Amino acid sequence: MPKILHPESWLLPAFCFLVFLFFVSFKTQSATKEPIDSQDLINQVAESDTWATLLHVSNSHQRISDPSFLLSYQNFSLQNEMQESLRYFRSAPLESYCRFPARHLFLSQFFSLSTPKDATLRCTEFARYLDKVPYDKLSVIYASEVLSSASSMMGHVFLKAEGRNDNNNEVAHSVSFFTQYDTFNPLRLVYDGLIGGMDGFFIVRQYEQDLAIYSAQEQRNVFEYKIEYDAFSKQLIQLHIWELKGIDIKYLFQSYNCATLTLYILSLGDSQLKQSESLFVTPSDVVKAINARDLVLSTTVTLANKWEAKLLQQELGDEISQEVSANIQSEIQLISSIDNIQDTRLKALSLEYAESVITHLESQGVMATEKASSALGSLQIYRDEQELDAELAIDFSQYKNPIDAKQDSVFTSSLVVIDNKKINERTKYLDLSYLPASHRMRTGNKQFFSESELKIAEATLRIGLDNSDIELRSFSLYSVSSFVPSTSMHSELSGNFFLGYRQEYNDYLDDSGFVTLAGGLGKTYKLHRDVMVFGMLDTALGFNLDKGRFAIEPRIGTIFNLASNTKLHVEYTYQLDTQNSKPLQTMIGEFSWSPSAQPFTVSASLESSSIGQLRRTQAALNVDYHF
Repeated sequence: MPKILHPESWLLPAFCFLVFLFFVSFKTQSATKEPIDSQDLINQVAESDTWATLLHVSNSHQRISDPSFLLSYQNFSLQNEMQESLRYFRSAPLESYCRFPARHLFLSQFFSLSTPKDATLRCTEFARYLDKVPYDKLSVIYASEVLSSASSMMGHVFLKAEGRNDNNNEVAHSVSFFTQYDTFNPLRLVYDGLIGGMDGFFIVRQYEQDLAIYSAQEQRNVFEYKIEYDAFSKQLIQLHIWELKGIDIKYLFQSYNCATLTLYILSLGDSQLKQSESLFVTPSDVVKAINARDLVLSTTVTLANKWEAKLLQQELGDEISQEVSANIQSEIQLISSIDNIQDTRLKALSLEYAESVITHLESQGVMATEKASSALGSLQIYRDEQELDAELAIDFSQYKNPIDAKQDSVFTSSLVVIDNKKINERTKYLDLSYLPASHRMRTGNKQFFSESELKIAEATLRIGLDNSDIELRSFSLYSVSSFVPSTSMHSELSGNFFLGYRQEYNDYLDDSGFVTLAGGLGKTYKLHRDVMVFGMLDTALGFNLDKGRFAIEPRIGTIFNLASNTKLHVEYTYQLDTQNSKPLQTMIGEFSWSPSAQPFTVSASLESSSIGQLRRTQAALNVDYHF
């Protein structure tokens, strides 16, 4: 008898089959449909510090505006850029990953993003970069200041990446942002550097090349601060460096320089660093920021031969250093003079001093390479025989360390009293000054390699305490003075330059403002390790709405670095000016106290000026606040 199928027996299998088809269809449609991202999540991630840093945005201001870097260039916002980035990653997975790998790495933590198979290998140039430029270790490099160079007058800061490359070789690369200028026109340089922007160059190259340029060629000291970042942070930085390749980045001295960009990159590993961004970020600000965040694992320094020799000369004293210098051209006499030193540590320092001097003389072409190599070889043999390496008890990393320098933005308040003998009148004023960047001569300069002053965009207002009048006393667009002592082994030039607006005296000791371009050269010598004297010949060209002026100003002076972080600066100037019928003579004395652990400098100054029988005296009490 055949079986009879009841309706209930096939309904259940049919139902299950239909459910199966529904889920297969739903899954297929879901796989082909773009994920729906929550707007709340987009807003939350877009407002994160890391996303703003990846886009180089600060306070809603775009530091980089290249359309090839900002996908939402036409209608930019952090949210729009994120949505465009997500759309780009999903519509062109391989192309977008090759172009913005750091964005992909960051956003994939929050959104569903696929990585194309073998994407890294298929991006040929990107793969080569990853193979050749490892980021196993990361350091911040600070090259000391060169006051004669507009782009390096406050030093230079960049990154150093180290590790094993694809050939298993230890390599190190510089990651650096800088500018070059092809004009000596100060007005154009100021405009391009502060307003128009200069072409910025972002490069990755072998670190040894930069070290040779800064240390040997430019005689700058190079500090290396090894920092502690986790693996993800180092990878994010490595990928972000790639994203900056070929981007049009404008270099601005005051708002987007080597220090600003380096600070942004470092903020990818510690977002708190970006909070140290100020109106004017300098290379030393970056170093101080990583130190304040306790990121520095170790510090090493490569001293330029010239400065190493000067440091060792101070440690040795004049008698020993002069004896070694006198015999530097004869290997036999040189080693004999070092061998005669009884103190083992001084003997080791003398050996190091001789090597620094010889290396410097060779780099300057004063000593032939063959002769220098022979002398250095003989000194090394003597060092090994005497086992003197362990006796070199001097920590170069603590010499002139920018971490120990004061902050380089300064607000000053001064009480000024002027005694004018011509009209037998004494007047009182309050001077208020703001210096956005760098330092004054009266600030403790122990962390600089010479007595120097650098003022960028400093403005001074004078308020009359008797009549409440307000006037602009000066505006130093760019002002620099450098007093580098010459020695028997190193002849140096001192100099100064000023571009801005300042007051000048006439025949009646009345002052009026002139837009002025001035500069001078001279020599400086040390009488003692804390006493130096200088002579300078300056010229100045100025004009205002009424007239012009030309002046020649020979001047001499001395600087005493005294105990307890105090300094005395005395200077005499004899000025011949086309607007005056008689010479103007000025004597200035300033005593300052600049405690190293405090954010202030206190100073008192006295200035006496005379033309013929007329005399004017000005006394001031100044308080500088460094921030």
